[in-house]
Amino acid sequence: MRKRLGKTASPRDDSDKPIYIRGRDNFAARIASGELPPDTQLPSERDLSEELGISRMTARQIYKSLEEGGLIYRTVRQGWFVAPTRLEYALGRSASFLHKIEARGGRPSVEVLEAKVIRPDARVREKLRVPLGAEVYLVRRLMRIGDVPVMIEALYASAKRFPALLDNELEKSISRLWAFRYNVKIARSEINLNLQNFSAAEAKLLGVSEGSCGVGISHVYYDKRSEPIAMGFNAWRGDFANFSLTVNYE
Repeated sequence: MRKRLGKTASPRDDSDKPIYIRGRDNFAARIASGELPPDTQLPSERDLSEELGISRMTARQIYKSLEEGGLIYRTVRQGWFVAPTRLEYALGRSASFLHKIEARGGRPSVEVLEAKVIRPDARVREKLRVPLGAEVYLVRRLMRIGDVPVMIEALYASAKRFPALLDNELEKSISRLWAFRYNVKIARSEINLNLQNFSAAEAKLLGVSEGSCGVGISHVYYDKRSEPIAMGFNAWRGDFANFSLTVNYE
């Protein structure tokens, strides 16, 4: 349940720092101490500027700086909130977002944004090892935990290898679908991470500001014969998860 914040404390007077830095540090300290718990609603930029006697531009700088640090987030038409406690998300242990979140007691849900057959570009063809002109499925999904959208997934898979894939319930785990309907199991994956800035369309889906920073994760999944199963791109909100990967050395 989201909470509302009372009157905002004035930032500590430190004339060596710009006012927006003082404001940012003040909020950051209160969040770290637990005074402002997750999902607390913060004052609007207008209210903050009036309470602190600063310009709305400075109030916006304070919030944007906190957002860039992953401490707060903004939702369309509702305003600014303290970010939830970050999810510890272990890469490589399971391909299923649903399984990982359920195992931690969360309430995951999936919305299918589009599911269609395409002619892939050269990069996807190379990773999936399909010839020019081959048909590939594209499934785009929006992942939520509770009511909060946290990740956009784009998944590419060979139409020849998975006939009638789009006729299935794509709101459920696709990796489990591969295993139980097509007898194709993931044996390993290649993972790449990068930082990305969200486009206007991505930001709208995720409920964040356009241009805000997120984490991009690409996967190529392989079976036990090292044949590619699928290629996926995940765009995660930057304020929601800490990612980890365990490496075993021989």
